[in-house]
Amino acid sequence: MLSPLLTMLLGASPIVATPAELIYYLVPYLWLLIGSLSWCNEYSVSFFWNEVYETILCYPTLKCLIFAIRNPFGLAFKVTRKGVKEESKNYNFSHTYPLLLGVILMIGVLCLHLIGFHVGIWQTATSSEFGLMFFLLVYNTIIMGIAFLAGIDQPERRAMDRFPFRTACRIIVGDHTLVGYTNNVSEGGTNITLVDAEWVQNHVTGIGKFVPSSNANHNQFKTETLSLKQSVKIEFLEYNLCIEAKVLRTKVTKIRNQKQSNISLEFANLSLQENRMLVEMLYCDMTWWKNAKRPSGVDVFLAMMSSLLGLRSLLTKY
Repeated sequence: MLSPLLTMLLGASPIVATPAELIYYLVPYLWLLIGSLSWCNEYSVSFFWNEVYETILCYPTLKCLIFAIRNPFGLAFKVTRKGVKEESKNYNFSHTYPLLLGVILMIGVLCLHLIGFHVGIWQTATSSEFGLMFFLLVYNTIIMGIAFLAGIDQPERRAMDRFPFRTACRIIVGDHTLVGYTNNVSEGGTNITLVDAEWVQNHVTGIGKFVPSSNANHNQFKTETLSLKQSVKIEFLEYNLCIEAKVLRTKVTKIRNQKQSNISLEFANLSLQENRMLVEMLYCDMTWWKNAKRPSGVDVFLAMMSSLLGLRSLLTKY
């Protein structure tokens, strides 16, 4: 991490090579290094995420090692608390502040060299070694930035895991009936998107589908009239399961000039039989999310860049 930074600061590169030599020797080495790690571990480990993990642990491990060498019995080793639910974010600055300082310093050095190259002060910018060190410095900045964001502990708002289970359902609110499909389902609740359609099921095959509603007033019951904690009934049409629920929140979004209503529900007063049927619906079928996913290096890199550019761990409010 420090070699590209020192190279840019001192103006002396530890690598002396022509662009052709860099292409012939360095590119195959990097390609083999990135691909072989995932291949040897059957794609259960990613080179890029491994870089992030090592960067996060770099400073705390080094500090712990120095203390242990100086005084092996001086301080007790500290571990993170288990089973404690936090209501706010924990930035862990005591462990990640070197990463933040490193990112700021690297960005400052990059800006200094780019401005100097534009003005004509830094002549090292014309060499091939500068291009390699510039690339490594940008790469280290990205990895350290992602590592800093990954070190922010987020509060766990959901007590249960939600699965991207999509199935047709019907919400009964008094004399009104709303039809839609689930976006995700857990053992404690679900999120539903309403549709302006009717559910028609073939009694012979048992397969159903949505068809355009023949009733102009179908599903026109406004979700804004729903109050929080209002009791409703939700019926999973493909599983013959009807559960009592409470309204957590409602949201209306506009997609392609069309309004789309979403309702978040929390299951209430689940009987033993209803809970058993819900567990069978979530866990017993061989649904797609239960299959082992092995993302490629490109998928991992795109996910990392999305997390860095989105700054979700910093901007999310609780």
